[in-house]
Amino acid sequence: MKKLQMSAVVGALAVFATSLTIGTLGAGTAAADPDPSLDPFVNTTCTYDQVMAAVNAQSPAAAAAFGPKQREQIHIFLAAPPEKRREYAAQVRSLPQNRPILPLIERVFATCNNF
Repeated sequence: MKKLQMSAVVGALAVFATSLTIGTLGAGTAAADPDPSLDPFVNTTCTYDQVMAAVNAQSPAAAAAFGPKQREQIHIFLAAPPEKRREYAAQVRSLPQNRPILPLIERVFATCNNF
């Protein structure tokens, strides 16, 4: 198994958030909880394919924006235990540019089990 590098995963998750933002800016997002729970993100049991299906359902443009490196880091993130994911979630939440997209990340991970 590849070694999990926090900075690489956080970077990939930031790209994930940015990709989701780009894919939804023109679509109009509903007003959301100003501090959404990232518990679905941290505690997900979804596979990579389920997560990407949920991303594609929420924003096909965002799904298309993922490159090979980001896809690999998402695989690594999903293989990490929840306590490690919680660290990554805290870092993703701490980045101001990610604030607008946190509700969408929550929705993706809250619905990925449906795919």
